[in-house]
Formats: sequence, structure tokens, C-alpha cells
Amino acid sequence: MTKITPRKEALARGLKRYFSGNPCPHGHVAERWINGECVECVRERSREYYAANRAKLQERSREWAKKYRERERKRYAANREKNRERVRKWRAENPEKYRKLKERERKRRGENSEKYRERERKRYAANREKNREWVRKWRAENPEKYRNLKEKERKRRGENLEKYREMERKRYAANREKIRERSREYYADNRAKHQERSRKWRAANLEQARASSRKSSSKYLRNLREDRRNEIIPY
Repeated sequence: MTKITPRKEALARGLKRYFSGNPCPHGHVAERWINGECVECVRERSREYYAANRAKLQERSREWAKKYRERERKRYAANREKNRERVRKWRAENPEKYRKLKERERKRRGENSEKYRERERKRYAANREKNREWVRKWRAENPEKYRNLKEKERKRRGENLEKYREMERKRYAANREKIRERSREYYADNRAKHQERSRKWRAANLEQARASSRKSSSKYLRNLREDRRNEIIPY
């Protein structure tokens, strides 16, 4: 039960609320603000106002959030290195807090995985070229980090190979036509580059290229004979 705190005592102690133990005109036995208003009455009025003006308040909230995010982006861009240094220092000084923070983040992402994925897809689609340029720049500036990152990725895939294969099969099955179309477009845009790379590889790996060619030819002939036996292709 809330302790009785007279209004005069609350004023003397600099408190924002007090509790007299007496009910308000609407029957609430609750704390009151220093101006005498009942806390529960104020809450009820707030809920009623929100219910009556939901769309208006949500729109105002979105506008404020958009303005706030833009302001934060500008502030962060102006103090990027300073902020990063502060974060690195905080992590080093508070390893346990940082670990708990990451655990909470992983748990939240796990519980809302589809929501997070959809948000990331939208964000990436809206900033595709910008993201690619940033990745290219980061790779060029951090070759050692990039190599270590790829090594970790290869190790993780090797330890969970079947899981990754199943995941890729599902992704391909769900996006078959989209992936094929994107591959055709990419090859059409980079045909000369691919052909040149293929010529270089064949020149550097001649025996392997011949073996691969013989294998492909044998497979093609086997399939051809099988089709003819099944009367798919006439002689």
C-alpha cells in the first residue's frame, strides 16, 4: 500500500506527487499530482483522448520519429569517429553489460525474425547501390579484416554444411524465376568480362578445363542416347 504523504510534505521534499489516502470525486484512492489532479483520472482521460484521436496521434508520432531519425543521422555523420571511439571504450569498460545487451538483441531478433528480415530487405532495396559502394570501399580499405571474415564464414558453413544447403534449396525454390532472371541480366551486362575471365582460367588450368569439357560432353551424349531410347528425339 502507498505510504501517506501529505501535499505540504511532498512540496517540501520536491516531489511531483503526493498521497492523502482520500478518494477523488470519481472514487479513485490513488496518488495525486501536486496541482491536486488524481493520477488515475488523468490516465483515463489520456486513454479516452488517444482512442478518439488515434490516427492523428499516430501520424504526429511518425512525423516526429522521421524528423528525429534524420537529426540523429546528421549528428552521427558529423561525429562518426568520436561516437565509435566512445562505443569501443564503453564495451571495454562494461563487457558484462555489453554481453547481456547482445543476448537481449539476439533474443528479440529470434522472436521477430521475419519482421527483422522484411525490414532489412526493404532497407537494402531502397539503398542497393549505396550499400554496394560502401561494401566495395570497406573491402578495399580492410583487406585483412575481409579475409578473416570470409575465413570465418567458410568455417561456419563447413561445420553446418547440410543446414546451409537446405536453406539455399528452400531459398532457390521460393525465388526460382527471380534468381534466374537476375542471373540472365547480370550475365548480359557482364558478358565480355565473364568471357575474358573464362579464357584466362582455361589458359591457367588447361588440363582441368579439358577434363571438365570431356565430362560435360560425356554427360550430354549419355542424356542424348537416353532421350533417343525413350523416343524423345528421333534419329
